[in-house]
Amino acid sequence: MDNHNTIDIKEKIKNIDFKWYITTIIAIVTLFIAITNKALIRDWFGYISIDFIKIIPYQWAGTCIENKENFIEMIDFYYNNTNIHNKACGVRTYFKNEKASTYRLSDMYIDIEEIEFIDNNDIDISAIVVDNCVYIYAINQGGEDVYNIKVALSAEHYDDSGNKINLYTNMYFDFINCASSCDIDCIYGGEITQLFSFYINDEGMKLLQQNTWLTLNANIVSNDISEDVFLGFLIYEEYDKKVIISKSEGNDSIPPTFFSFIDVNKGVGKYKIPMQTNPSIENDFNVGIDVIIVPNQSCNIKFSLVYKIGKDIIKTEIISTKIFVPFYKDDHGYYDSLLIYCVNNNIKDYKRGTQPYVEYNLNYDIYSILEEIE
Repeated sequence: MDNHNTIDIKEKIKNIDFKWYITTIIAIVTLFIAITNKALIRDWFGYISIDFIKIIPYQWAGTCIENKENFIEMIDFYYNNTNIHNKACGVRTYFKNEKASTYRLSDMYIDIEEIEFIDNNDIDISAIVVDNCVYIYAINQGGEDVYNIKVALSAEHYDDSGNKINLYTNMYFDFINCASSCDIDCIYGGEITQLFSFYINDEGMKLLQQNTWLTLNANIVSNDISEDVFLGFLIYEEYDKKVIISKSEGNDSIPPTFFSFIDVNKGVGKYKIPMQTNPSIENDFNVGIDVIIVPNQSCNIKFSLVYKIGKDIIKTEIISTKIFVPFYKDDHGYYDSLLIYCVNNNIKDYKRGTQPYVEYNLNYDIYSILEEIE
């Protein structure tokens, strides 16, 4: 009798659907937790993802970083989505945290899939005033030669009614062994050459004193180039009794952000990005992170960014761009120290690679980009 009852109990146990019981218990427990602790459920089943990513000029880093909508409006209005950047490029990434808790971004990497050195030509025209004499130079910041170049100066001012008046430069400027335009057979890669030098004569000084400033421009044309270049505003400072040039076209200063300095010769690979802080990725909030990519040579580069947030590894889409790195320093794009050095040392034409001590003073240092941080 006892054996029979034992057999019946075993049969009943075999017939029990334990999966149903287990599923039911889990559902009850989950429902209980959901009712009592929704945050825990969000942490279990929520996720952190990339909400938006955009390559930008590095000078924009830190702008509207906590407001994605304003940032996108600025991008749409000001940015032409070029795939070519000067000195560096920025990458803005917005994260979306659907978990309840806040997580810190603990590590960042740049994963370079392709990178190659490129040569280029990059003719810049810039001006400086030393002892009331205006000097204008052409600087080929790339390694490629540029042939058959024509550069012409122009100046203008505005009358009391706000009308623009183009000036006859020879009436107001006394050119030194040159005219207001020149033809050049070639500006070699890395060459620095003086194009014009002139004093502002008495008529020009009268105009400056009456109108406060004159606009100085250059037009450059070659087989590959055709552009107008703003050289600056010529201004007479009454207190110091001297002429200066102002080139305030904007502000290159950028707030602190993350920098990835790249040695092009090292090639592809995954490289850690130094982090001076570990930003918090809060829930229900679009958090923006800016990374500035700074190569040591001009290059085509294809890369993605990798972020470690909590236990998650998040990787961006692949980004492709071209970055031109100048040969010579440029003081935030305006060449003051380079031009002053050339004028003070009577350098009127310099060929790259001929005088190491000159290049020691003039070479562009990629880490100088850090000086632009406010």
